[in-house]
Amino acid sequence: MVVRRLAGPSAMAGIGLVLTAALWQPPVTVRADSADQATTYLMDSARTGGQPGDALAPPLTRRWSVDLGQEPSYPVIAGGRVYVVVRDGPPPGTPYGAQQTNSSLYALDLATGNVLWGPVVISNDGYAASLAYDTAAGVGRVFTVGEEYLDSSSISVIGAVRAFDPLTGTELWKQKPVQPGEPVAGPPAAGGGRLFITAGVGVLAMDEATGASVWTQASESSMIASTADGVYVSQQCQGANDYAPATGATTWSVPGGCAPSGATLAVSGGRLFVTNTLDEPGVIFDAANGNVLGHFTADTSSAFDGSIGIFSHGTLVKAEDLNTGAALWSFTGDCDLFGTPIAVNGYAYLTSTRGNIYAINEETGQVMWSDNVGSRIPVSWQQAAPAVGEGMLVVPAAHRLVAYGPAVSGGPQPTPAPISPATPSLVSSYPMSNGAGAESMVKGPDDNLWFTEFGANSIGKVDLNGTVTEYPIPTADAWPTGITAGPDGAIWFTEQKATKLGRITTDGVITEFPVPVPASYTWGVAQPPGPYKILAGPDGNLWFTNMNAMEIERMTTAGAITEFPLPAGSGFPGGITMGPDGKLWFTQVDHIGTMALDGSGYNEFPIPLDIGQNYNESTSVTTGPDGNLWFTEDGAADNTTSTAHDSPVQEVGRMTIGGTATVWKTPTLSSGPMDIITGPDGNLWFTEHNAYWHAPDKLGRITLNGEISEYWLPAPFTNVWGIAAGPDGDLWFTNHMTGWVGRIDPSTAPCPAPAPTPSTDPAPPRSPSTASPSPSPSPIPTASTTPTATATPTPTPTATQTPTATPTPTATPTASPTSSATPTPMTSGGAYHPLSPSRILDTRNGVGGRMSPLASGESWSLPVAGQGGVPADAVGAVLNVTVTDTTSAGYLTLYPSGLPRPTASNLNWAAGETIPNLAEVKLGARGNVDLYNHAGQADVVADVEGWVSAPQPITNSTGLYQPLEPARLLDTRNGTGGHATALGQGQSLHLQVTGRGDVPATHVAGVVLNVTATDATASSYLTAWPTGSALPLASNLNFVRGQTIPNRVFIKLGTGGQVDLYNHSGSVDVVVDVNGWFSDGSAAAGGSGFTG
Repeated sequence: MVVRRLAGPSAMAGIGLVLTAALWQPPVTVRADSADQATTYLMDSARTGGQPGDALAPPLTRRWSVDLGQEPSYPVIAGGRVYVVVRDGPPPGTPYGAQQTNSSLYALDLATGNVLWGPVVISNDGYAASLAYDTAAGVGRVFTVGEEYLDSSSISVIGAVRAFDPLTGTELWKQKPVQPGEPVAGPPAAGGGRLFITAGVGVLAMDEATGASVWTQASESSMIASTADGVYVSQQCQGANDYAPATGATTWSVPGGCAPSGATLAVSGGRLFVTNTLDEPGVIFDAANGNVLGHFTADTSSAFDGSIGIFSHGTLVKAEDLNTGAALWSFTGDCDLFGTPIAVNGYAYLTSTRGNIYAINEETGQVMWSDNVGSRIPVSWQQAAPAVGEGMLVVPAAHRLVAYGPAVSGGPQPTPAPISPATPSLVSSYPMSNGAGAESMVKGPDDNLWFTEFGANSIGKVDLNGTVTEYPIPTADAWPTGITAGPDGAIWFTEQKATKLGRITTDGVITEFPVPVPASYTWGVAQPPGPYKILAGPDGNLWFTNMNAMEIERMTTAGAITEFPLPAGSGFPGGITMGPDGKLWFTQVDHIGTMALDGSGYNEFPIPLDIGQNYNESTSVTTGPDGNLWFTEDGAADNTTSTAHDSPVQEVGRMTIGGTATVWKTPTLSSGPMDIITGPDGNLWFTEHNAYWHAPDKLGRITLNGEISEYWLPAPFTNVWGIAAGPDGDLWFTNHMTGWVGRIDPSTAPCPAPAPTPSTDPAPPRSPSTASPSPSPSPIPTASTTPTATATPTPTPTATQTPTATPTPTATPTASPTSSATPTPMTSGGAYHPLSPSRILDTRNGVGGRMSPLASGESWSLPVAGQGGVPADAVGAVLNVTVTDTTSAGYLTLYPSGLPRPTASNLNWAAGETIPNLAEVKLGARGNVDLYNHAGQADVVADVEGWVSAPQPITNSTGLYQPLEPARLLDTRNGTGGHATALGQGQSLHLQVTGRGDVPATHVAGVVLNVTATDATASSYLTAWPTGSALPLASNLNFVRGQTIPNRVFIKLGTGGQVDLYNHSGSVDVVVDVNGWFSDGSAAAGGSGFTG
């Protein structure tokens, strides 16, 4: 792979001046056009985001990476070249709003990444610049739109449109088609010798060869698209227009009803899809007449490949068959898929702000390839989407372009991108009675969680069962903010507007202590001078920040106050903590301050600025388990972005006691990091109080080496604020905008993908001539690192039940084999061969060849023979089958492929339930088993535990089953089996099986157990496997907190005739009964063979 860094615009300034000053010259013809060029934003002027003519398919190899110094636009690919516009940004510390940046055009060699020409300045506004490519009369041209300053004031601008020779970069013509002060917007569309742009308050068609105006139309418009049949412009508030490409005559018009602002559009299959940026569904128009056919859910440009549509909303991407309306799959990836999707040759390419890129099979949702490009990939509204053209994928990433081609032997290996497990989110919510406004939270000495209610003027308490109690503060409109567990066994809190500290006992008695207003304070009531954040010091006093008075203050438990004014200009103190050095540490906007408990030794340490960043805004600080200070930054301004959507740089930082700071940006832009604490898992956890661009609210976690994960919070959470570690090992948090308190299990999946649902309503009928998507290679199963899903915990635990045995699976008759001329006596069934459990299906992540739930009434064939240790000639298998993510009550039936489906069921469930069961099933055609889902949607996970061979001679005693009277081998509640304590989180135990419960001491291959989990303290799963072998990726039971649940387990015995049992989370009591055993063939034995 080739990696280059350009010296910057100044390195080629002379060339740039010559090119921009050149007069019109005859263009030089470039390489012949191909059918798979990427000619503008989203690869074609119809904005389909699709490239059906390109054969590129994963796996891919990174071919080159070029550092352009600043952010590149979307790439245009044509004639063996890549054309891109690069914005020249300001240096660090430039005042926000004073960017005054240019944009320049570059041409690079597609094969090598070498810069062939550029930079050529095309715009004096770094944000208003875009480009397109088209060929007219056999001549290719690169077109740009931008803005120029009219005078030295750098205020008045006029739109400018240019054409360039693609081979040399020579400017062919330049036009200023609008009045001064009117912008020329992009990206342009082109076709039929016409260049179409939106400018000022109109739509313009220009002659590609000369730049002359062909026609204009007055129109409120956001984005433009064109086909041979129409020129379409989108309007916010569900409006759109269509004009004749040759004349500009209005074909149809649907007014939007409000000012245009960023509504995207695409023309596919005779339909026009227009998004709506005002949180309303997008509209599907008939492209021929403007009739409204339906609506769709997306907040950025969608991608279309034949009959398949790829729709993105927030950070959830979904696919739909637009012929049938069937939802195909949903995908969340690394939880930050804010990029614009594209679709090529049966694959969807999805990008994230973490720098990850995924190639997804359009029909199955399976991840076929992924890589991390090494830097942030722009969000969708920045119009910096990747492109595929002429057999290459080119991705803009921060200030680089990264190119991929078909995989080559010996090429760089990709860095597989993470995929969130599809297990249910373990988040609980508990309502408050007094409404919104909860802020800071702390664990009290009574093991309840206490929090301030800013809006309700109360102090709240929530116990571990989720019961919320609220205590009104005597002073009205007190503005309670900070809270801490005091040194006297009470809870102390700040009253910012009332300028008081409050004290509440654990039984709810409130006392208030006045805090004097500093004489120097002059800001007035709008910025109250009262206490803000608070902590209990090791000296037995209360310490708090007085933000607007710029003081650190101390109060004894008797109410005596001491003030410590900070130096003038030092910044407003916010969050406060005790450092590992015994000193106070506190946030001060763009510094972290510190001083001793006697007020001496004040010092402050700056937070570093990033490129283009001019100030920070630190919010909260805590001491981490590594002996450093960890802090959040909510609202650090950044000059490298273009609108308020992500103008703040949102960061989490670490500072040593020597003042050395390191910062990490949150993957979600404008996330609003707020409170930060050390979690029960030894990582730092923080709240994010902004929901960016339709994404869910989130909690963040950062490891001690700076790796950030973000955890989605489902409705009703909005504007999460305070956070505390509970005594139950969970994290508790407050919700500022709505009246809820939340709890999350730290082991939960970050962003589980929901069951796929249609994005269109209704699904639009498509033209019969619409092409079907290109066929995709058969899905390749990928290794999973995710155990079987666990369900969302119920807030109130259910009563423990007495464990009961699971019924023995019902056997299905096996067809008798054909007799030979000299028949050999055979057993009545085949021998059973136990295995160490192995996962052969997980529809959540593609294991087994499927990455989407089973739909209602669907049957799907699962290959079993040849998988997980099952030989090709096996006639039956024992599977532990689990369903999860169920959307309605239903049942699952397993039966041999190629045979009629029986009227039977193997699993039955209620909506939202996760439940396993053991099934013995005969293998059918090709060694497959069919799975039938009766109703709703359900993800299915299957682990193989053993297999059955064909009926054998009666002289062979291998795998014969010996039933037993059930006998208890283990009960951790009373010490049966030698274990008298619950199985803890991440713990395993050895269970002796042979020689107990009438199981012989020798000649035993495996056993049938009934395993029950009870008294669980957290949602988790149990895995049973042979002692002496590695813990497999499999599970036998899945349960939630407080649940009692059994399941049958067929298991091979390990070293010493033992099995191991593993618990993933929390603690749980385990009960094991033995029901029978299988012979190993080492001695004569009676018993029955398996019949399936």
